[in-house]
Amino acid sequence: MRDLWLRGLAANPAAPADVLVRLLYPSAAAAWPVLCAQRPLPQPVVDAIMRHPEGQPRSLLADNPHVPASQWAHAAVDERGLKRLARNPRELLRGRLLPDAALRYLLDRDRSEIFEELVYSAHARRAYELAATHPKPSARTWACRFWTALSQPARAALREDPEAGVRAAALAAHARHTTAVEVDDLPDRHDPAYHDAIMNRRLSAAVVARTMAGGDPSDLHMLAYNPSTPPEAVARLARHPSSSIRAQLAARTDLGPDLIDLLAADPDIEVRMVLSHHHPETPAEALLRTFLEDPGPHRWPLTAHPNFPVIGLARFGQHGDPQVRRLATLDPRADPLLIERLTFDNDPDVRDAAASCPRLPADRLAFLLEDEDLAQAAAANPALSPARMHELLDQAGVPSTRSPAVR
Repeated sequence: MRDLWLRGLAANPAAPADVLVRLLYPSAAAAWPVLCAQRPLPQPVVDAIMRHPEGQPRSLLADNPHVPASQWAHAAVDERGLKRLARNPRELLRGRLLPDAALRYLLDRDRSEIFEELVYSAHARRAYELAATHPKPSARTWACRFWTALSQPARAALREDPEAGVRAAALAAHARHTTAVEVDDLPDRHDPAYHDAIMNRRLSAAVVARTMAGGDPSDLHMLAYNPSTPPEAVARLARHPSSSIRAQLAARTDLGPDLIDLLAADPDIEVRMVLSHHHPETPAEALLRTFLEDPGPHRWPLTAHPNFPVIGLARFGQHGDPQVRRLATLDPRADPLLIERLTFDNDPDVRDAAASCPRLPADRLAFLLEDEDLAQAAAANPALSPARMHELLDQAGVPSTRSPAVR
């Protein structure tokens, strides 16, 4: 039972920092995969993980998509570990956390094999930005290879760099990405450079017109992806008969309200699904319609969209599809008795969602904390008070005072 409580508390969105820090004791290691890799974390908890004497919490944090690098990028570094890493840069691909100071140390080594591994690491974009302001001209020149990944201030500084070689590399990169590709500049269509041009380069009106008129599906997919494709062409592609081309277009981040509304009403569910995952402005009706029409197992993340409609979802509490039935637990006005009834549902996902729902009656929540099937979900219920969370940690034998292990 203790491990179920620990994992549930680690996932509890209402758990305060002092509860989460207690979970970093070795006696609570069962909670580390959830705590460190699967949820947003307040800064004091990130700081405690970065100072932890064991490597596993930091390794797990490296895989946490909810914790941005800004929360740990300025942490102190272990220079002995960095020396080992510099000797074997392939270790970069293992997903370990590297604060900015560590990346600067590696860039200082000025070795091609380190630069090469950084490109394929999870730290690539930060490395490019740090290289752009690095004291060594070789690092700044290397940064010019990744021009579109650099911030505007970094690009401007590189174009004015005091070193002629850096300046030349920056101006060449700037020209490549700002000068429109003309028809005569296009490589043979079987050349990889052709695909790079249609997908990533600024295209002249003549190239866009020829690509649209040619109607080749592969070319149109690439044109739909290209950030520089002009608005008129984007609008035409949004109405293209091919749903796969419309789906590619739905992933663009520069769509205006009219095109978002058009794609939100698209008859193809894949188009609407792509739009939903890329646009915070996707209308609520489209989100719910897409969820209800998609029979697949990967639709639940749609409920995390900021526009997903939660009021009124209790009406689905008796739906035949368990994933739709589970929606009822998101309704802030759902009857507590409905939520209690759903803890007896024959589907485990529905039972878990009901057990962790803050509208669950308190007596039922207390009972479920002692239930082998639902104790973990109950411990994740945000209705638990911080005092009760600490009581569960006490019962699980987790120390209640700070120790050198987590300072």
